[in-house]
Amino acid sequence: MAILRWSEGPKERGCVYHKRGTCRSGYDSIVVDVFVMPRIRKARAIAITIGRYQNYKPAQPTEQWQLESPDRIRGCNVGASARLLRVGVPKILAGSLGRQVEDLLLREAEVIRKVLASLSAQQPNKQMEPARARR
Repeated sequence: MAILRWSEGPKERGCVYHKRGTCRSGYDSIVVDVFVMPRIRKARAIAITIGRYQNYKPAQPTEQWQLESPDRIRGCNVGASARLLRVGVPKILAGSLGRQVEDLLLREAEVIRKVLASLSAQQPNKQMEPARARR
């Protein structure tokens, strides 16, 4: 059985939360990144990138995916498995690895929720300023 080994991912490009799962499968490495970045938060609140690499080079284009909120985690293993299949992960591994992605997200849901809440709190108040009189 293939296992994603989770570790802290690099906090590059403004990531405020990043977990990276890696799995060696023969000559391939499967890499799953789960991250939160303030600048893409509206489009991809919980961003997930899935890739398969050979000799540190992408074997196929990576799959980008997102969840709107931690409330959408349960059942996301189906979407994760489908994206793993798209990058060339064998079907026999994709289901197991997809469940491992969901398991990580369920374990980390409260942490992710707090990170997203802190980003929302940092947003400036977007109330309109009163119109100024023209001179």
